[in-house]
Amino acid sequence: METQDRFKMSDGFGIFYRRWQPQGEVKRVVLGLHGTGSHSGAFEFVGKRLSEGEVTEVYAIDRRGFGNSVEEGSERGNISNFKRYLLDVDETCELLRANHPGKEFYVFGKSEGAIHTLHHAAAHPGSVDGSILAAPPIKPKVGVPPALLVRVVLNLVFSPNTIIDAVKYQSKEQRESEEIKAAREDPLLTLNYSARFLYGLSSILRAALNDAKAVQDPILILQGDADNLVSPNGAQTLLEALRAKDKTLKIFPGANHNFYDSLPPSSNSKYDPAKRELVISAVNDWLEAH
Repeated sequence: METQDRFKMSDGFGIFYRRWQPQGEVKRVVLGLHGTGSHSGAFEFVGKRLSEGEVTEVYAIDRRGFGNSVEEGSERGNISNFKRYLLDVDETCELLRANHPGKEFYVFGKSEGAIHTLHHAAAHPGSVDGSILAAPPIKPKVGVPPALLVRVVLNLVFSPNTIIDAVKYQSKEQRESEEIKAAREDPLLTLNYSARFLYGLSSILRAALNDAKAVQDPILILQGDADNLVSPNGAQTLLEALRAKDKTLKIFPGANHNFYDSLPPSSNSKYDPAKRELVISAVNDWLEAH
């Protein structure tokens, strides 16, 4: 069953979250972190399916500036402070561990969320029992067009809160892709971002491999070999950079960036429903083994 509420951060801001509770006694808790511009609904399918196993409770948050977690006087795609944006993850993890003492605790990040998952594990050794990184953007296939880079730099200096339509700077193929079309149909998802957000995002992406060298907790990396946004080779690069001895890379044949439309879920998926179960099985089997 899904419920919704807000976690109160130390600055008083309320982070929206979704929660899926199991029927039995909770053994483990999983926190989902969505990708750029997305929201907690990206974990709807995973939350429902994992919680059906009777021992796994799943939470997913709308990151500050996205989904239902927009700061007063601002708009989706903008944040007041990137360090505060990062701190929200740390505080949410602390709250969940405090609310579920003695339970196993895992963080599951998709795309940009995988980078934040990695960053948290590196900065807080031993605070998680393991991390799941889905489609980590170590080697993005979509580069930053020079015109967009100039726009970000100028806005960062003169108007950091101004929202930029990043899609219009991409190629026609990217603008007309299935992923972009689907994103535009989701009222909670945005493809427009402020210069402040984009600059902060670039900084944490650059630090990802260094963060990996500090992570000792178990890691599961999920990667589709037909990912249209990030290179599957990046997942292998990340695997090799990880300090952790317990690390696994699971490749899904024919899966794109959204893993057979299970992350985020799609009611009009072009994939056989059984393929979605491959993702759930891989995650559930790994959790059960740890």
